[in-house]
Amino acid sequence: MKSDSNSLSVPEGFELGFVKSDDEVDEFIKFNTTIHNELIASYLERRLEQLPDFKRELNFYIRNLDTGEIVSSLSAIPSTWEYDGVPLRNLELDCVGTSEQFRKRGFIRLLYSKFQGELNRGEYHISSLQGIPEFFRQFGYDFMFPLPQFSHVALRVDQIPRIMADDTPSFMTLNIRDADIPDLDEIIRLFGELGARLLVRSGRSRELWKIQEQLRKWRAFDFQTKIVEREGEIDGYFRYVTHGEDSPMSLVWSTSSIDVIESSITSYDGVMRVLHYLKEIAIKDGIPLIFLPITSADNLSRICIDLGGTIDTAWKYQIRVPDMELILRAIVPALERHLKGTVFSNLTRELTINTYHNCYSLVFEDGKLNSVRDLGVKPWGDLSIRYHDLVRLIFGESDLLELKRMHADIMFSGDIKAFIDTLFPKGESHIHYCYC
Repeated sequence: MKSDSNSLSVPEGFELGFVKSDDEVDEFIKFNTTIHNELIASYLERRLEQLPDFKRELNFYIRNLDTGEIVSSLSAIPSTWEYDGVPLRNLELDCVGTSEQFRKRGFIRLLYSKFQGELNRGEYHISSLQGIPEFFRQFGYDFMFPLPQFSHVALRVDQIPRIMADDTPSFMTLNIRDADIPDLDEIIRLFGELGARLLVRSGRSRELWKIQEQLRKWRAFDFQTKIVEREGEIDGYFRYVTHGEDSPMSLVWSTSSIDVIESSITSYDGVMRVLHYLKEIAIKDGIPLIFLPITSADNLSRICIDLGGTIDTAWKYQIRVPDMELILRAIVPALERHLKGTVFSNLTRELTINTYHNCYSLVFEDGKLNSVRDLGVKPWGDLSIRYHDLVRLIFGESDLLELKRMHADIMFSGDIKAFIDTLFPKGESHIHYCYC
């Protein structure tokens, strides 16, 4: 779904530009401190300094030429996500804001025209957004995938089973220690094992792993990375942030908490050892709640749900696919894997998907997807489905019948339903922290 911003023009007395010099970096950070807050601005500054591929020219602004001041800004932050193991380039909208006296003048639409140009130039497969409800729907964004910062499994500390004084369980013999750079290979492997259980997940280069471990920053907060060991062998790892009473997140949740932002633990004993480790910290600091990743693919979260933890999805990412043909071509290897070993393994046929604006042709030969083409506007399709619903189908957020119950304009014949369900399976997704 491409956005046309060619008709937009910069009002007289204002300048549309991007950050170039050191002075402009300082000015840009100062504006974001004013329009958002110091925590958000410092997080943006850290990513500008440390995040690979996040260049200065990905930060756009509108300047008032009369005063020389920046009055509106938007940042475009690149990352890598994965669809069933296939890397996808993501460009995230962030730090969007306009000074109050200059709002309702179309400045964000102007800035988004620059963002759209970067999307097209970089051939990004997806674009994501973490905040700002409703406004960005006009550009094709829709809510998908829980946002970890505001969605979690919540476990009360008193729900963690007690250990009787005269009966120390064997899992308490497992060792928990600080992670170090030599542990990185094992941590990356464990993260990969967790990711293999997810349909859509974030990716990390080894360079980004090193940067994260050196900085130990999750947004504005310090995190710790711990290793779980059994007789010297690594059984798992976890990262957590402690939010005391003075943390901004404690104000959001009206309570202090320990927030496990990521974990990959292979055994039940390892999970129980981590829970009791966290319980000790919580009791010591008077913390009543532990938050965990909102995915059952995470063994720690899965056990905590069994212990009575509650799932709280307070917010989601907003996702846009700017070019359907581009992403369909990118995920061909995953689509072919979905057919392998099924009744469609050796299928030869053309599948046409009509979004009521464009029709896409997928040509299969002996189970291989040999051709993906945009046919333009057509009155027909084996599957007729709105663009937004097709994105939800591809990313496993909803299946055909769920979408059909919501929208009557989804049409398909019964003989292709099983094929579509196999090609685009419903699956669990989770986006772990992919910045620094």
